[in-house]
Amino acid sequence: NLMPEENDSNLPLESLEDDNEEIDLEDSAQEDDLEDVKGIAVENAYVSEKEQALLALKDLSEHCGPAFYPFIYQSLEEAWTMMDFPDDDVRSAAILACAQFLVAYLKSGQPDGLEAYKKGAKELIPKLCGMVESEEENTVVVSCLEAISDMLKECKLELTTMPGHPEAIVKCVTMIMKGECTCQDQGDEEGLEMEEMETSEQDEALFEYAGDVLPSLGQAMTPPTFAPYLMGCMQMLLKKTRKHCSIAERSFAVGTLADCVKSLQGQLDPFAKHLLPIFLEGAKDTEADMRQNSVYGLGELVLWGGPGLEPKYNQILSDLSMILTAETAPQVIDQVVAGVARFLVVDSGCVPVQEILPVLLANLPLKADESEYEIVFKAFGKLYAAGHESIKSNISKILECAVAAKKGKEVDADKVMPMVSELVKLIQRDFTAEYQTILSGLPPEAASTLTSITA
Repeated sequence: NLMPEENDSNLPLESLEDDNEEIDLEDSAQEDDLEDVKGIAVENAYVSEKEQALLALKDLSEHCGPAFYPFIYQSLEEAWTMMDFPDDDVRSAAILACAQFLVAYLKSGQPDGLEAYKKGAKELIPKLCGMVESEEENTVVVSCLEAISDMLKECKLELTTMPGHPEAIVKCVTMIMKGECTCQDQGDEEGLEMEEMETSEQDEALFEYAGDVLPSLGQAMTPPTFAPYLMGCMQMLLKKTRKHCSIAERSFAVGTLADCVKSLQGQLDPFAKHLLPIFLEGAKDTEADMRQNSVYGLGELVLWGGPGLEPKYNQILSDLSMILTAETAPQVIDQVVAGVARFLVVDSGCVPVQEILPVLLANLPLKADESEYEIVFKAFGKLYAAGHESIKSNISKILECAVAAKKGKEVDADKVMPMVSELVKLIQRDFTAEYQTILSGLPPEAASTLTSITA
């Protein structure tokens, strides 16, 4: 019961009683003042507590594993009703919580949990896709997109094999690309700069989260089943890369296409003829985000394109070389380095290893995009396994990168550090003298970090 007690002395009742001013309910001036008001919100601690409680339950479900299982049913039941709550922050929290509770049901492995997951997912995905289309609040739509991506990443085929789900997901992303969602309706704007700026920022957030949905869908499907869905979106995505589109739209389109390449392995040939020119052109764009995403896309094409892309290797390497000579943005330089590393990982006879390896080494450690240490150390591993002569003369550089990866905040430690540790151990074993010399010459902090890698 949230109603105050009758004797609550905190309420200023005396001031209300003394206020004898009459209010004219037919005052047209007051009506004019409220004409453009979309809604009236009452700040309430209880509303904030609802949001925080939902987020806390979501976190408990995510991190407590089986211990939280007995509480999922009631938590999901309560959160589901909150998806229609008047406050948009509460709706957003409820959306993310419901998605996590269903993921927890699936991961439980319990027969009744799996049944509950199937029933809930069957209803939640269409509801979220419908909210993307009809919801007025941008932040709630963003939460819907985030929840869809999270479920795709965690549930994979258990989600995408449900009838109608891939179609509904692709449709809502397409509507965002076309600007047909309710939250994208800007109404009658009369050149208000602040509103235009806010709309631009909101659109950017929408494109960012929508741009994560299609690649997540691809990773949750097999390449043969995903390819037709992406092909259906290709024309729209390619249109969004054109110069007349906003920076957010262009970056979204190129980044989405680049992220989808991996999920098309074995099915890339029909796409490559469209993607390669887009990525090559985007790599020369005036906007750093476009260049970064485009160079990343080139690297992904090389990594997953197979023999069909080998005739284009020289052209791609030539363009990467030209980009590097003039590039000043650290994140773009890191992507060029990562692109070269992808060539080394492919390990094709068509790759001029002796020519491109110095380019890789000269621009390490990475300066901005630490997530690319994963591909860098895969390249080092390939070279080491092949007994490449460059390894011994570049041990210092490899160990420097190992320390940087260990300290990196954006590095996925679970994926990257096992590779780093294995390589450093091999260097310790095979080049003991060189390793000890380098270790003794490092500053104490760096030496301690390097030693901890193999501990």
